[in-house]
Amino acid sequence: MLDLTNPKHAHIDKRLPEKRILWLGSVRPDGRPHLVYVFFLWDGKHILIWSQPTSQKIRNVQQNPHVTLGLDETWGGEDMVILDGGPPCVT
Repeated sequence: MLDLTNPKHAHIDKRLPEKRILWLGSVRPDGRPHLVYVFFLWDGKHILIWSQPTSQKIRNVQQNPHVTLGLDETWGGEDMVILDGGPPCVT
């Protein structure tokens, strides 16, 4: 969960509504990483991701809920936003 009193978290909260695509990193059942872009919606508390129910990413998350999300646009690497999922954590 974002703590909006933290300037870094407040910045993330500002950037998420401006974007529609995230990179989703998950882990395949055999341990290999799986990275795909996904469309998402930020409601101020949750990130909602659209996907076909039988997709590889859904199967991965059902098997292992730990994921990493990254905004698709990093402004030349100067303003990266990376979120870890599973136990709530913002990095």
